[in-house]
Amino acid sequence: MMRVFMLCAVVVLSANAGEGDAEDNVCQVYYELAKNIMKLRQINHPMPDAMKLAGGEKLIERLVVKAYGQPAFSVESNQQISINKFANDAFNACYQSRSDDSQ
Repeated sequence: MMRVFMLCAVVVLSANAGEGDAEDNVCQVYYELAKNIMKLRQINHPMPDAMKLAGGEKLIERLVVKAYGQPAFSVESNQQISINKFANDAFNACYQSRSDDSQ
C-alpha cells in the first residue's frame, strides 16, 4: 500500500512533466505528494522505508523529514486533520514560491 502512494505520486509527476499546462499543475502535484507522505506518517510507516520510497529525490526526502517531524495520531479524525493540514501547507508554500518567482 505504501508503495502505491509513492508510485502514484511519481506517475502524476511524470505525466504532468510533458504537458503544456504542467506549470499550473506543479502545486497540485506537490499537494498530492505531501498528502500521501503524511498518510504514511499517520499509519506509523517506518521513516527509513519512506526515505527509500523517495528514491533519492531531494524534494520528496524533504517532505518525508517534515512529515515525520509531526506527531502521528491514533484517532482517524485527527489523522485526517493532520494529513489535510500538511498537504494544504505544502500547496501554500509551493504557490507562494511560484508567485514570488513570477514577480
